[in-house]
Amino acid sequence: MAQRVAADWTWDDVSEMLAVVRGGSLDDRRSAACGFDWAAGDLNRLGWMMSQKDIDLGTAARVFLNGDPIRFQHMHKRDISDADRKRCNLLDAIHKRLVAGFYLPDPESGLGDERAAMMRWIAGQDTDRANGRRGRWNFTPALFEPLTLASVLPDSPGQLSASIDKDIFAVPERPKRVSLLRELFSSITG
Repeated sequence: MAQRVAADWTWDDVSEMLAVVRGGSLDDRRSAACGFDWAAGDLNRLGWMMSQKDIDLGTAARVFLNGDPIRFQHMHKRDISDADRKRCNLLDAIHKRLVAGFYLPDPESGLGDERAAMMRWIAGQDTDRANGRRGRWNFTPALFEPLTLASVLPDSPGQLSASIDKDIFAVPERPKRVSLLRELFSSITG
């Protein structure tokens, strides 16, 4: 009888263990997701990769576009072949996560070229809407707008303090507490 050897999970660094389990560094995982072969790769593996919280918005947008969603954009679900059903299901899952805000922009690199590609996709869906059609995967432009401090803060610090509503931070006055007995007998005692 063969004896099973337990895996050695005594790592000094938890992040090193997670890197091995997840498949390398964060950049390695993002590159692997972007370089995934949709025709011959294991879609279950890609689905697992895309469900990880450290996948950024740009990577998710690139993976979605690499899946060739335009082929299926105007197809009804029942018209999709069995061979392409897993692909469409994965595209559905990525789309739902994109729309729900699951993927966040990378604070260092932003969206890169993927923003322009997604804006082209959105322009295509606007054209569809003008022609009375609606595709399967629709996005709002605001999802891919860069959120930077410069976009939300005024130009000068003086404007910042003037633009803050100080009433938001004010502590409201609390009414004086009155006991239940005092409330009940107030009409008698005056």
